[in-house]
Amino acid sequence: MEALGENIRASTEPSSVRAGLRSIPIKVTTVQGSKGLASDVVFVTDMDDRFFLPKEGLDDKCVCNFIVALTRARRKLFLVSSPGATPKLVGWIGEEKVKVEKLGRKHADA
Repeated sequence: MEALGENIRASTEPSSVRAGLRSIPIKVTTVQGSKGLASDVVFVTDMDDRFFLPKEGLDDKCVCNFIVALTRARRKLFLVSSPGATPKLVGWIGEEKVKVEKLGRKHADA
């Protein structure tokens, strides 16, 4: 993650210096809009139960959306959620396949 931050900060340099970074194609879509697509690296954001699960609870559509989200990545999948309890659907994935990283906020002295 630190390397990504450095690349973003450096992106203010002239495009001739950072041409490789600027040519990375990024597609932002909904889970439903990603059906049929694939990419080497995929980020699924808002994996929190309050955003990913309907208020009525778990249903077939929710499970299908989760499977679609998981199967878009060819090499690596990042599930991003707020700190707290593990999202219900992520609990279905075997622990040996999940690496949890808690990101702390860095505070600058004023």
